[in-house]
Amino acid sequence: MGGRALMYTASAGRVPRDKLSGVATMALQRLLLLIPTTTYRTEDFVEAAQTLDVDLVIASDRPNVMAGEFPDHLLTLPFSDPAAAAREIRGYAARRPLDAVVPVDDATTVVASAIGEALGLRVNPLWPRPRPPATSS
Repeated sequence: MGGRALMYTASAGRVPRDKLSGVATMALQRLLLLIPTTTYRTEDFVEAAQTLDVDLVIASDRPNVMAGEFPDHLLTLPFSDPAAAAREIRGYAARRPLDAVVPVDDATTVVASAIGEALGLRVNPLWPRPRPPATSS
């Protein structure tokens, strides 16, 4: 996750919404992309967000060197603790609402589900669901 990703958060030079398919023009406004620090796929996702004219927020499991310059677009979350990540994002989303959460691999899928559920977004649910405690009659 380098500084290059940040130049895609402004809408200049993007494909006009009327040129995109109906799916692409739906309500996605601000998207949280969960990317492990070690991934090589960041640029592809950033380019897709640029094409869709999405305000892209990137969260990783380690601080980005540019995070101080772009605190609303480069976040650090504890991917190893999905519940903690969801709590942190609730505070962020109170200031800057999110429309979707997108994981890029197996490790971030669980985190995305926890965050999406915490924010009331449509997500793939975590399975298996914890069973409620047995009640005695």
